[in-house]
Amino acid sequence: MASVQFMWSCTQFNNNHGCIRITKPNMKRCLVRCEGNSDKVPNEEKHEKKKLRVLIAGGGIGGLVLALAAKKRGYEVKVFEKDLSAVRGEGRDRGAIQLLSGALSVLEAVDENVAKQIMEEGCVTGNRTNGLADGLSGEWFTKFDFFTPATRRGLPITLVICRIALQDVLVNAVGSNILKNKAKVVDFIQEPGKVRVILENGEHYDGDILVGADGIWSEVRSKLFGWQEANYSGFTCYTGLTHYVPPYNDTIGYRVFLGLNQYFVASDIGNGKMQWYAFQGQAHSSAPHLEGKNKKKRVLELFGKWCNDVATLISETPEHEILQRNIYDRDMINTWGIGRVTLLGDAAHPMQPNLGQGGCMAIEDSYQLILELDKVAKHGYGESEVISALRSARNSNQPKSHTSLDACQFDVQPKQSEEDTSDVLEKALEKGVASTDVFGVPVEVTVQRQDCSKPIPQILVNSADYLVVSGLNAPYLFKYEGDKKVIHQLISLYNQDSNASVPEGTNPVDVATLAKCYLACLPEPLTTFGLYNEIRGARTSIYSMRNILKRLPSVNYMTLEFVTALLLRVSQKSLLNKMDARNLAMEMAPIIMWQRDQRPEFYSQYLNHMSKSPSKRSLDPPPSSDSDFDMLADDGEAIVASSPIPLDDDMPVDFGAIEVVQLLIEHHNAVFTDANETVWR
Repeated sequence: MASVQFMWSCTQFNNNHGCIRITKPNMKRCLVRCEGNSDKVPNEEKHEKKKLRVLIAGGGIGGLVLALAAKKRGYEVKVFEKDLSAVRGEGRDRGAIQLLSGALSVLEAVDENVAKQIMEEGCVTGNRTNGLADGLSGEWFTKFDFFTPATRRGLPITLVICRIALQDVLVNAVGSNILKNKAKVVDFIQEPGKVRVILENGEHYDGDILVGADGIWSEVRSKLFGWQEANYSGFTCYTGLTHYVPPYNDTIGYRVFLGLNQYFVASDIGNGKMQWYAFQGQAHSSAPHLEGKNKKKRVLELFGKWCNDVATLISETPEHEILQRNIYDRDMINTWGIGRVTLLGDAAHPMQPNLGQGGCMAIEDSYQLILELDKVAKHGYGESEVISALRSARNSNQPKSHTSLDACQFDVQPKQSEEDTSDVLEKALEKGVASTDVFGVPVEVTVQRQDCSKPIPQILVNSADYLVVSGLNAPYLFKYEGDKKVIHQLISLYNQDSNASVPEGTNPVDVATLAKCYLACLPEPLTTFGLYNEIRGARTSIYSMRNILKRLPSVNYMTLEFVTALLLRVSQKSLLNKMDARNLAMEMAPIIMWQRDQRPEFYSQYLNHMSKSPSKRSLDPPPSSDSDFDMLADDGEAIVASSPIPLDDDMPVDFGAIEVVQLLIEHHNAVFTDANETVWR
């Protein structure tokens, strides 16, 4: 892992790799999607306004974080949990969960004291080397740098914590007056102005909203959308806990060892313990649960010939500390709620455990929902306001959830070795642009080649996810042009691998320009040539616009919804990025909606900007304080990142198209009624 110059203050707790926090002086703490209104409400307003009644099914991580955030805001909250002792995991010292920096920052935003307790209980792994390795040789495939991005943004460092320890902290913070144990939600009824929850014992409670946070086997989900069997992932999982401390413990946090139809995850969990998970692919009918000494014997048969680090961990684990369970998940559903009822966490998007994303996503789901409720608080909690808040929360959460869900699928294979970002980009640059791959290809062809369920080009999904997490506040986003050299290298990268991730540290302006280049290079705009006049003529009527857009090809419709949803998110940060809906429409209309012979040609400069022999200096990784791409441009070729993209020469401004795109941004949810809960994932 790259070294970091400690010019900042570093606080360290206990000898167990406990809470580590690095901050910049006078640096405003950055939260991942955590901007919101203050939770302080004048006393007179508390008495004048009706308190929102929040009912939560499920006392797991997501439900408890939501309850705590709602409690801090003075809402009337009730959590119904069928059995607090049945925490997912395998006992008080088992079932460790990873909390990434983003999730930890959300917890700080909810309650700093609670977050501090959690970080003191946890074992920091993000300050060590983590990543994917070959199961047989033990050699690294790729390494994850959790430390540098967190320290740059002043965020807590990634850690692992026992699930029950985490639950205990949250339960105590929520309070017994809010949390009702041995109370299983079995049904609900939506009525005008309220939703009624029915418990297994016959009791019922009324509230303004119901949140299903009751996990993969969610009763709320089954009542909303009908019962569906969970999907067997094709893997059974053996878990082990050992007091063996390997010699590399101070330098390696966790590793995912990969093999053919096999995975082995090993992590330090603190207090001199290591926990491991061994995943073996096999048919459901041939995945029986083994008893007694058979489990350790079976795991050694499967993984004993792997590298020494794997074999040693298994050998050092007592038989009684090895357990087994089959892994299940569910398909991503198109919507997470109806009316006053919504889902979060595993009830909405159950994650397989191999990348440690499930708990983090539940925490972020919870906080995003609270932020949306904050927005409507000042207007009261009428029927339309409450339903709108729930819908907005779903729209905000789905992009990252879908990306994480895809990444956690077990068929994901590593696509690069130890090569760093610069090496990958350099190789892509030398190979040149593959014109038949992503850029310049019809959108439906690109989607067909992706071999996945998302009807949206992956380059747009990855760009949007990067911007939502790291770039929405960037000044003049989607207006300023990017660095030609960087954009060209990113184009080459995506033409070689359409599923490539945006390298960490890329300037958000470059990412936005990359997305614009992709749209501008489509042979036909998203709105199509055939519907140009009708769409342009419907720009004053939401109803007419909605009906006309439904006639677009499905991929065009879904991609247009996705792009304008992203632009809506950008416009919501206009106080910081200076790009409101009108400004965004002026920049984006020429590449979203154009007629034959009016293709926006400005972007061709990025495709034509070739440099067959990039200097070694230009591709060397920059100092840790700069972006990964700050030194990519050759001497004399640097592009000023603050220069706006000029209008196309001799091209008349299509004000009608600008008004169309502005309408799609400002009235996004009203126009895309069929998609606004499904596509912006």
